[in-house]
Amino acid sequence: MDAFSVTIANSLAESEIKKSKAAFMSGVFAFFQFLMPLIGWVLVRSALGVFSALKPFIPYIALILLSFI
Repeated sequence: MDAFSVTIANSLAESEIKKSKAAFMSGVFAFFQFLMPLIGWVLVRSALGVFSALKPFIPYIALILLSFI
């Protein structure tokens, strides 16, 4: 919804928008909406080995982090 609302706001701000520019804006938003979850998935998959080694200590780490809140 955020990309949709930004695209609508840009279109309303520029009343004589060309179809090619509108398609380009939509393509840029679509590309980044695809890319961001993909980057997150890659980072989680690469960090999985680190977190599996810390598995016995996760409750204590969570306790320490939550005590600061």
